[in-house]
Amino acid sequence: MVTIIKIGSSINRIINYNESKVTIGQAQCIGAGNYPVDLDRLNDRIKKRRFTQITVLNQSIKRNAIHISLNFSPLEDHSRETLMAIANTYMQRIGFAKQPYLVYEHYDAGHQHLHVVTTYIQKDGKRMHIYNLAYRKSEPAREEIEELFGLIKARGQKANNQLDLNPIAIKRIKYGETESKKAINLVLNYVLNQYSYTNFTELNAILSQYNLIAQRGSENSKTFLAGGLVYQILNQKAKPVGKPIKASILDNKPTLVFLENQFKENKIKNTEQQIGIKKIVNRYSIQSIALDELSPILQRSAITTVAKKDADGLIDELTFIDHKTKSFLNGDFLLKQLNENLEQRSQKAEVCFENRKAKRGKTIRQSF
Repeated sequence: MVTIIKIGSSINRIINYNESKVTIGQAQCIGAGNYPVDLDRLNDRIKKRRFTQITVLNQSIKRNAIHISLNFSPLEDHSRETLMAIANTYMQRIGFAKQPYLVYEHYDAGHQHLHVVTTYIQKDGKRMHIYNLAYRKSEPAREEIEELFGLIKARGQKANNQLDLNPIAIKRIKYGETESKKAINLVLNYVLNQYSYTNFTELNAILSQYNLIAQRGSENSKTFLAGGLVYQILNQKAKPVGKPIKASILDNKPTLVFLENQFKENKIKNTEQQIGIKKIVNRYSIQSIALDELSPILQRSAITTVAKKDADGLIDELTFIDHKTKSFLNGDFLLKQLNENLEQRSQKAEVCFENRKAKRGKTIRQSF
């Protein structure tokens, strides 16, 4: 079993992410801990209200949400009863047995896995000690549970049996196929919870992969001056289509204020990951510096290249997205080299064209 623990700033956002998976048939809420009603009576309002009642007791803690995933080997297939027993045992072993929590089973990967939503604020308003939770409590709990339930152990697995932790991607939005607000909510629920974007360039780089863009408007526009933000669907040519949707009316309220807070938080965890991406990019850019050759090579390492060109066809913005670590790398360090190579290729192509043209003219003259 593999466990992953993430700390977040919005429990509602995490619940919305899991519920969006339920909506499209990729997940189901299979249990809850310390809720006043049975599972069959749990609705969205009750799920969120239980956490709100606790988190309001200590509003000085901004990052109060915990999102845990428990991942099993592709060779295992457990009943729902066993999955809930594992989840309950895990929560007890890490000291969260008295906390409210929701358990979702997801079906969007090649292995069984659970998502658990909880908080570390206690019913008296005090915070639990969660420093180094993964090492101090989660790892010992994982090992105990593997023995107790006879699970395939995470350590010592053969390479071909390693877990594939990459979920099936949310589909690209196609304007007119699904109601716009619903389609935008689904993409944002996934992207905003999974990726460590640190600015609008990075955020729009990943959103564009799903035919979506976040816009503040021009500096003199009413939206920009009011600190507003809208999301708009893109067509197959990356052009905005349909009516922009205000961030304030979307499920997760992904407003400018929220994003700016996320930018700050993500910069901290994105720094180390960028080093790894840059090593991969540099390794292949030495072999092939042309962007049309570099991009498909990086794609094999789950790195997407997003480039914007100016009116002259030169690259003026380049971003690398690592889908394994859900992080980003600014490609400015390659721009000069890539554009010089692009210009050289253009010049060579022009010379070849002129040579072919001259040769063709000479042939015509000789025929007369």
